[in-house]
Amino acid sequence: MDQRIAWLRNTKYYVGTAYQQLAEAYRLSGQESTAEKVSIASLQDLRKRGNLRRRARKWNKFLDWTVGYGYRLHRPFLILLVLGLFGALLYYLGEHAGLIFATQGKGSNPVPANEGCLQGYPCFNPFVYSFQMLIPGLDLREATYWWPDASKAPWGFPLVLYTWLMIILGWVLATAIVAGITQLFRRR
Repeated sequence: MDQRIAWLRNTKYYVGTAYQQLAEAYRLSGQESTAEKVSIASLQDLRKRGNLRRRARKWNKFLDWTVGYGYRLHRPFLILLVLGLFGALLYYLGEHAGLIFATQGKGSNPVPANEGCLQGYPCFNPFVYSFQMLIPGLDLREATYWWPDASKAPWGFPLVLYTWLMIILGWVLATAIVAGITQLFRRR
């Protein structure tokens, strides 16, 4: 298989139909994983030698890295799991360091999450909070009530930055998942 892919990559021009025919031959012979590798190699070669504009090349690379063009949909879920667990650890440490505060404190003083549950507020849960920040559209009612305090030196501001980074990465990974599923349905 590697020899055939190398042969196709060494042709003068990118020829997608040759890759498609090779992948189909592997599929018909029952070698689905090899057919997937050929299809991925085709799309990678398209990015390198095909007539794609810069934006299309970047999108192609993004799909390759995140979801393997729909063949590796487990990747973004693993990334979400790792980021969510790491975030839960950071928020747990932030809670015990007094960095997480209620969004509406009693009077003018915000109340830290490590002082216990407030009446009318859900108790702060670092695990739930982390995944709510990471998964777009998920409302577990944590972010509504709790937020890291950027004014608490030295770790308050980095925790706020990490929270924003998690929100952005969550949207990027959600986009990758949707694009990967779209690629999957397009092939079927």
